[in-house]
Amino acid sequence: MKKGFLIILMAFFGSSLFAHEDWIDVNNYYPAVGDTITIYLSGGHHYPESETLLAERLIYQPEIVTPAGRTESLKFTAEKNRWKTSYVIKKAGVYVAKFALKKPQMDSPLFYGKALIIAGNKDQTASYTANLPMEISPIISLSSIKPDETLKFHLQKNGEPKAGTVILMPSGGKNNYLSTTENQPAQFTGVQPGKYLVYTEQSGTNCSVTFAIQK
Repeated sequence: MKKGFLIILMAFFGSSLFAHEDWIDVNNYYPAVGDTITIYLSGGHHYPESETLLAERLIYQPEIVTPAGRTESLKFTAEKNRWKTSYVIKKAGVYVAKFALKKPQMDSPLFYGKALIIAGNKDQTASYTANLPMEISPIISLSSIKPDETLKFHLQKNGEPKAGTVILMPSGGKNNYLSTTENQPAQFTGVQPGKYLVYTEQSGTNCSVTFAIQK
């Protein structure tokens, strides 16, 4: 009886701790103007290690939004377990790289992912949102956060804050389960330099955001 109960617990927590997630990642989240960055479409259980090559037929509208608000299409090529492309930073400001996963027979995507890139040390929190049907957006300047300070962000649906549970994973770290409401952002105290993935699932639709905290 006890042994069977233990197996059930292990299966439950194992599925929670090692659930498969998808994300868009960048090799340099704080490039200078003129730099060429590498952008990846990835999936796996341990961010940022990509373990699964996403099916090409599911990749929907891979794009980057420039500081001027212009949307540019991105063309990716497949590697062993991820998709890859290069992009030249042309001016200072916030760039939002984004994509969705959508089954051809479905009307709406099942996943929305974005990465927040701050070029030339010119940051603006208003540029973190990408007008996605569902997204997670920090509400304080990422470039200004110091070690051990608090990171805050909202879950948004159609541009409005919504209640839910989001999961924050530092690069190579463990999951942190955080709650957010319409009036109270999720908060993660003791942030340290490095890359982060934040993701959630709401009514069968997933979304994620990646970004970095500077030293």
